Amino acid sequence: MQTDAEGGVILEINQWFFERYLPTWESIGNSESRNPKEILDYWNVPMHAASIHVNAWLLTEKAVLGRLGDDHEPLRSAGYAHTNVVDRRTVVYNDNAGSVDVIWSRCRHDNTEIERIAAHFEIDRTGNGWRIIGFASAPTAKSSLQATWRES
Repeated sequence: MQTDAEGGVILEINQWFFERYLPTWESIGNSESRNPKEILDYWNVPMHAASIHVNAWLLTEKAVLGRLGDDHEPLRSAGYAHTNVVDRRTVVYNDNAGSVDVIWSRCRHDNTEIERIAAHFEIDRTGNGWRIIGFASAPTAKSSLQATWRES
């Protein structure tokens, strides 16, 4: 793993992920008027998804957008409004690749929690900017990544 002493790439990834990607994901999820295709500015095609619901390569835009719909549909039905970041960790592998681990608390307008998941996102710099090329997630009741992930 490459160290990023000045924080340049870590800062770049964190700004892209938490200040651009997350608000877009949230607004697509809590508003049926947003175009789901906007997620393709953040999710790569192809993309690998691994969760309790799927473990597959999503090879087409249709498959990637289908995964987004599968994530958002039950949240919308439960009154989804926003996501709280409970814990997070960003790792830079090199100037063009990194990962973000996060615990999401997906909530209603009154901040009651609908679901809590731990997620790992693989992120690469592409010709179109940063893109999530793969993710893995699992439900959790915990509030720290250290307590959630199994490590060797």
